[in-house]
Amino acid sequence: MSLLALWGLLNSPVANAYTCCHSSKRDVLAGDMREMRVPDLAACDLAPLEKAVSEYLAAVRATPPTKTQPVKRGAPKIKSTDQMDFFNGEAVTAGSDPESERLKFLHWRVDAEVLRLYNLPAKLERKLLDLFSGVRRRGVPFVQTEYFPKGYTDLDRLSDLLAITVDWEKNNRRRAKLMDLEDEGRLTPAQAEELANLQRLADALVGLMEPWKPDEVDRAVERAKQRGVWKE
Repeated sequence: MSLLALWGLLNSPVANAYTCCHSSKRDVLAGDMREMRVPDLAACDLAPLEKAVSEYLAAVRATPPTKTQPVKRGAPKIKSTDQMDFFNGEAVTAGSDPESERLKFLHWRVDAEVLRLYNLPAKLERKLLDLFSGVRRRGVPFVQTEYFPKGYTDLDRLSDLLAITVDWEKNNRRRAKLMDLEDEGRLTPAQAEELANLQRLADALVGLMEPWKPDEVDRAVERAKQRGVWKE
């Protein structure tokens, strides 16, 4: 296994969930990580994972870090949100600008490729990803506190979420082409299956763009706040 593939595995949602469950120490021991279950990598095509990791690391290297400003003596302390620069060991501030968003999606491609290797049932993959909802991802030059938005249930796989966000322009062009073939009566069975999947993703995108409706628990909390009986 290459170092790129190893990097992807050890920085994946699977590895993060594993260390959360099996390590009670601040510093994760190498011995603990050696016990983590991995797919039969000899039977897997690691090229897509290695490509995703390589593209992510290259993008990080090419992004100038935003250095934190020194705190003046006597100034109130603010809880740090700094991350570590992968290559210089310096503190950098994770931002929410377009470049940081690009880095986030590049890392999600790495995560999606690792999940592809594990090939978990879709519902189990979603359950794994939801473990990180509300928790800030550490050691990355971008802000992430979730994969799927709260309350969104149309999709379960991270690869599908990428398909309707950063990859949707390309996927929608493909969908339009297949729809033209369908109108012309020239759609093959394989293309018909591909079109059905793209239509499923298009429907999921509509759900992603709609405003979220609070669930019953959220509504109950809001009512309690209005009555003054709920304290944060």
